[in-house]
Parts: sequence; C-alpha cells; structure tokens
Amino acid sequence: MNFKFFGMRAEVCFYTLAASSILLMLDRSGIAAMCILFAALHEAGHIIALKIFHCAPAKIKITPGGIKISDTRLSVRSFKNEIIAALSGPAVNIICSILFYILWKTLCRDSFLLAAAVSLVIGLFNLLPIFPLDGGRVLCSLMSLKTDPTTAQRIVTAVSAAILLPAAVVGFILLLKSGYNVTLLFTCFYLAYLLIKQ
Repeated sequence: MNFKFFGMRAEVCFYTLAASSILLMLDRSGIAAMCILFAALHEAGHIIALKIFHCAPAKIKITPGGIKISDTRLSVRSFKNEIIAALSGPAVNIICSILFYILWKTLCRDSFLLAAAVSLVIGLFNLLPIFPLDGGRVLCSLMSLKTDPTTAQRIVTAVSAAILLPAAVVGFILLLKSGYNVTLLFTCFYLAYLLIKQ
C-alpha cells in the first residue's frame, strides 16, 4: 500500500498490515492499538523534525521491524541536528503520556492511564543507549562530536552489547519462570541482529 505523507512517498509492506491486523484481532485489551498509535506518533515526530531541518526523506517504508528511510539528503545532517531528530520521537511519546495522564486525572478513566503508560514505555524504551534505538543514535552523535565517527560507533556498539547481554539473560530467566513470556528475549535478539547488521 502506497500513500503520501507530508509530501513524502510512504509504502506499507504487506507483512506490516498482516501483523497489525492479527494483533488488533487477537488483543482484547486495546494495548496493541495503543502501541501502534504511539509508535506511529513517535515516527511522525522524527519525520517532522527532519522536515524542519530540510532533510525530509523522499520515501519511507513501513515494515514490521520499523521504518526504513531512504534518501541521500539525510547524510548532510549535522550531529546536533541528528540528536534533535533522534530525541523528537521519544519527546512526542512523553508529551502524549503527560496529556493522557492529565486526562486520566481529570476524567478518571483507566484507559487514559493505560495510554499514558504505553506511550511512556515506548518513549523510554527508545531512549536506551542501544544502537539503532534513538538513545543509541544520540550517544553515537554525542561521541562523534568528541571523536571520529568510527571510534564513536565502536563505543556505542560496546555499550549496546553491555546492555543487551544481561537483558537477554534476564529475558531467558523470565521465559523459564513464566513458561511463555518471550518478549524481552525476542527484543534482545532482534536488537542484537540490528546492531550486527549495522
């Protein structure tokens, strides 16, 4: 499925639509819909920041693993602009979390508190200093301001591995104790795959 978004060509792959549809059908709590909504708002935050810096991509592809941005103009961003663009996604999540918390305090509906929590978790998770998450991109850009980009990438890779390894061990213990919860372990393996691929 193709459409235009802020003047950019966007493509949603079939597997994204299929996975989203299955999640929405199976989830009775509404958390899946909230996750999809706040993940979309998170990515919109990045894209708006890129538009502000006149580095908006010409094409984005939405896959089950995230958004792939393809445009050669992205390489002209400064490290400071990269930091701002990386932080804009989590900032949108934190703002949404605050707004839904205020709605919960005002209207006393538990669904607003749940939405605030989901948005906050998505924002904070993306701030982890693991590449290619937003926190890892920020750390890499900050290190690149002090040293060369190759050394910065090596440092970020080491930090990412130092976080992912114990998290994977905790995920494995969680799987053994629960007998079914593979979420943390799967997330660690997926992030490790992306880290190796980068």
